[in-house]
Amino acid sequence: MCSPNANAISKAPIPEPNPFMTTISKGSFTDSFLVQLFSNPQQEETLTIANQKEIDRLQVQVELWKKGLTDILTLAEELKMGTIEKVMQTSDLELGIEYLKKFF
Repeated sequence: MCSPNANAISKAPIPEPNPFMTTISKGSFTDSFLVQLFSNPQQEETLTIANQKEIDRLQVQVELWKKGLTDILTLAEELKMGTIEKVMQTSDLELGIEYLKKFF
C-alpha cells in the first residue's frame, strides 16, 4: 500500500509540453494570433553603416572617459593626504611644530 504522500506525488499534474500551443488551440483567433506574435522573438534590425560608425566612435569615447576617470580618482587619492580632514585629525601641537619647521 502506498503512503498518502507517494499517492499525491503520482497524481501531480504534468505540465503541458508546449503551453503556448495549448493556449492557442483553446482560445479565439485573436488570442492565438497574439500568443504567436509575442512568443516568437522579433527579427533584429541590421545596423546601417552610419549607426555602426557611431557605435564604434562611442566605444572609443567610453574608453577615453574610463582612463580619464581613473586618473582623476588616482589624483584624488594623492590629494587626500592634505585635505582638511587630515589637518583636523592632527593635534594643535603637531600642527604648530610643522608650521615652525618651515621657518627654521
